[in-house]
Amino acid sequence: MENNIDIVKRVLIIEDNEDTINDLKNEFDKAHIETICCRKYDDAENALRNNIPFDVVILDWYFVLDESCDYSIKILKELKNRFFVPVFVYTGHLPDFENKSEDELGYPKNMILGFDKTIGVNELRNKISEKLSNNLAYKLAVSYRNKIHSHLESIFFELNTSENISLGKVLKIIYGDGENIDWNNDIIITLLHRSLVSDDDFTKKISEILKNVNDGGQNDPDLNRKLLSKILYHYGKSDYIRNGDIVIIRNSDNNILVYGIVVTPDCDLETTKTRFINILEIRNVTDIAQNANEAKSIIKDFNNG
Repeated sequence: MENNIDIVKRVLIIEDNEDTINDLKNEFDKAHIETICCRKYDDAENALRNNIPFDVVILDWYFVLDESCDYSIKILKELKNRFFVPVFVYTGHLPDFENKSEDELGYPKNMILGFDKTIGVNELRNKISEKLSNNLAYKLAVSYRNKIHSHLESIFFELNTSENISLGKVLKIIYGDGENIDWNNDIIITLLHRSLVSDDDFTKKISEILKNVNDGGQNDPDLNRKLLSKILYHYGKSDYIRNGDIVIIRNSDNNILVYGIVVTPDCDLETTKTRFINILEIRNVTDIAQNANEAKSIIKDFNNG
């Protein structure tokens, strides 16, 4: 398994002090890690908006402004909308940073850590390595991000070898006529998935990550349920009903009768002549994880009108 700092290929340094920038740059140069350095707010903003890939951000807390973290918080909010990366605040104003709530920061608390500049850049680099070792989502992000881009581009090159007419006909067979597209059978996602799982290097890295997962310690059932719900159930955004959508059944007085999950195959929903939709009724249980054997559901046919 590679060292945690080894998965870092490029660091974005947002710092207005030239000496600090040089110290940080020299430290990462020793580890053959590329750095992008921004001394002005406009430079930092351009680095983010140009979508230059980087793995870690080092941020000065009172960036540009002597008595304010306003620009630093603006950068964090811009980051949140564009990149999933850990942020290391390297500052001489650590108490001010630590007193900020997650809402004030605009960035997940477990993805941002503050250090006083008295620790030195070598120790900072060690702290970065330690932090990266504790975030499973980040490790997955690096592995997927590094591979998805190259595989996706290869897929489009492969599709480009087909004539437009042939490609168009195949897409219509899979997607439908464009009025009610079956997104569960998206050809690009399907091809990307097949390409990824056929990549031995990718599957090996994911396997190594999972083998080293420490799932001991205190568990939060509520968080488990939320994550499982996000994975298992689909909340549709289109005007069309999809397989897996959570739906509400109301009576003529607009009163809620039941909540349910659509289980009709998308291939049937695609057909406008489908008369019935199969819906699995959702019933309340106190704790799904503990009462799974007691949870009961029934399938009802509701007229599709």
